[in-house]
Amino acid sequence: MSGSAATCSQTSPSRARAPPGLGSPPAIAPSPTAAASPAGAGRRERARCDRHGIAIREEPVERLVGRDGRLARITFASGPALRRAALFFATAQDQRSDLPRKLGCTFTPEGAVATSEHEVTSVPGVYVAGDASHREQKVVVAAAEGTQAAIKIHESLWSDDLRQRADRRRR
Repeated sequence: MSGSAATCSQTSPSRARAPPGLGSPPAIAPSPTAAASPAGAGRRERARCDRHGIAIREEPVERLVGRDGRLARITFASGPALRRAALFFATAQDQRSDLPRKLGCTFTPEGAVATSEHEVTSVPGVYVAGDASHREQKVVVAAAEGTQAAIKIHESLWSDDLRQRADRRRR
């Protein structure tokens, strides 16, 4: 496994303790939406890490090493390895389909399809949910967004149908 991550590591054992059963404090990656820096950690996040005695490692991650199916350490492209029993991370969000752009959808500065309430896009009749939208990237959220979009689609179709029926009666 290779990649780049900002990893906060505990440098002062007196400040933070590992969760029960983990052996060492977990390594954490700052939010990917944080203010610009090579690793995405903003000034506020860096200051918060500093206050809690947490050092930020920005070297590319070379691999995760485990024993008996559990994380034991993080090996970086340079610098010392970091002993850890847990790792939390967030992945980047990239729109891989060109369909929304071809349909004329607008996008957020982060590259997601811009939506309003009920996952409505800037293009009439086009709705998005899940990884294509701008909200949390979790399966349960994607399912909820899909449900919201379905409700709005149903309302839209019902409204169109009622309008067409009313037009036919007027003729």
